[in-house]
Amino acid sequence: MPRTTVKLLGSFEVESQGRIITISSGRQRTLLSVLALEAGQLVPTERLAEHLWGEEPPPSSRTTIRGYILRLRRALSPRTAREARPVIASGRHGYQLLLPPESVDVHQFNSLAARAAAARDSVGENDLLRRALSLWRGPALCDVPGDALHRGVLPALEERRLQVLERSVEVALARGEHAQAVVELRRLVAEHPLRDGLWGQLMLALYGAGHQSEAVYQYERCRGILAESLGVDPDPRVRELHRLMLVEDPALGAVRQSAPPLPPSGPGRNTEARSASAMRQDLPSHRLPEAPALFIGREQEQAALSVIAGEEYPGGTRPIIIDGAAGVGKTALALAWAHRAADRFPGGRFYVDLQGFGPADALDPADALMVVLAALGVPPGRLPAGVPARQALLRTRLKGRQALLLLDNAVDAEQVRPLLTGCATVLVTSRDQMRGLVVSDGARRLTLDRLTPVAAQHLLTALIGHERGGAQAEALGDLASLCGCSPLALRAIAESATRWNGLPLEELAAGLRGAPCWLSSLRTGEDRTDPVSVLSWSYDKLGPAPARLYRAFGSYRERRVTAVAAAGFAGVPVSAATEQLDALARLHLVEERVPGCFDLDELPRAFARLLPRTSDGAG
Repeated sequence: MPRTTVKLLGSFEVESQGRIITISSGRQRTLLSVLALEAGQLVPTERLAEHLWGEEPPPSSRTTIRGYILRLRRALSPRTAREARPVIASGRHGYQLLLPPESVDVHQFNSLAARAAAARDSVGENDLLRRALSLWRGPALCDVPGDALHRGVLPALEERRLQVLERSVEVALARGEHAQAVVELRRLVAEHPLRDGLWGQLMLALYGAGHQSEAVYQYERCRGILAESLGVDPDPRVRELHRLMLVEDPALGAVRQSAPPLPPSGPGRNTEARSASAMRQDLPSHRLPEAPALFIGREQEQAALSVIAGEEYPGGTRPIIIDGAAGVGKTALALAWAHRAADRFPGGRFYVDLQGFGPADALDPADALMVVLAALGVPPGRLPAGVPARQALLRTRLKGRQALLLLDNAVDAEQVRPLLTGCATVLVTSRDQMRGLVVSDGARRLTLDRLTPVAAQHLLTALIGHERGGAQAEALGDLASLCGCSPLALRAIAESATRWNGLPLEELAAGLRGAPCWLSSLRTGEDRTDPVSVLSWSYDKLGPAPARLYRAFGSYRERRVTAVAAAGFAGVPVSAATEQLDALARLHLVEERVPGCFDLDELPRAFARLLPRTSDGAG
């Protein structure tokens, strides 16, 4: 197929065989844009209709879409090779743009940004960030109509662009390029006056360039704009930076050589800026594991966590739950956000592995309290006995501190509840939905679903290597689809791909699909990275009846099941099937994305196939 590119970061543009292709119809531009955003993936006809006509498409929408597709194929196909495979393929339930993701500038941008985040030196990172930003030719999708498309895509795209811009400025400041950064930051604060992290960066750049008076003046401008527009003060870190500049604190001396990084931030209060105060030595110690070395996607989920964490709650602070299936990336998301939001929690960030799902016994509340209190500096000899006394001491230690307590891998609400002090932000990860914690403690739940197909392919490419992955994009899509875009399974597949480095990815995908159960081919020999072992810890928590139903799903052909259907093939009353499906959904062995309908995703379905129909285990 000849080289075809689709550009959406600016005005809509399609190029094929070196010539610009004009798509004059607004709806055809919308249709091709939606397909390009999910290049290589089948897009359901219903979703295309919603983007074209809204929630009430006309009865003739399918016929009209077929007509649009036909016209697009004619426009995109080479004039001298009409018999060539069409650029847009038809499926039973939708259409697919048969282009590798790197043919679309949006995917190029995301890939370059991800590679920059993984770069090991500032020169390489700076080059990748600049290449990513150069793809933007103006406002994204500026001449593509469609309210649904704009609402669903533009905010995340623009936020990602700003994050890359801010990181690019950080790199420039760290390299001592203060004067150049000032020029860029003046433009950015004019365009985004409510992002106080940008104001903080501008202050640092001006100070580093020797303009202390103007740096202080820019703080006053920031304070006035935020007060008038939002009725709030600048972020505490920006206020602290201003104070240090007024007294010419020696901690700021290093800024003239290299500035501290200022992570991306949102408007108003509770932003995530880091100022020169980060160089001070009087901050409390933090007990978090390292952030994930390779973390792709989840921008919307991180933004949602920031919003939830900033909400006011009458009872003080409310717990936040990240729940989801085994291997979906709950711990990685929690750690990535906890590190990114470090400046929200100057009182400390503390981590406890509650061991709810794993080879060891779950940690009891008394021991979990002991771990946290030890991290807060309580000597072992001064630890009181019993849960109530330790709870009281924890409240005393955390009172008045803006602290984060990350409770990872919780088994149920009863294990977590004794650790809720009301004095700290508590972030819980669990395979359990923690319904009781929502009911009794006002917890906010963020359910983590599998990766999007695009993010899954980006992760595989990063793990396998861009040279190999980028050249076999279609096979990457097949591998991602095979495992349902589960991060754990994707990493296991990448391990197989790197172990059999000479094997084309198409053959790897074909071999896995042809195996009796592809999951058994991905054993790693290490419990915490072995998909079979990881899923077995969820299965082991099931009662006998839900376990029997789950094992029966190993031979069930449909991807979605209702209580009536489950009752039929399992031979139980509908009421019993309803209870058993609910038990499976609570642990995310099935997903109830639509009330009353339970999805059997690829990874838990593959695990069910490995289980015997009768078992002496959980069932």
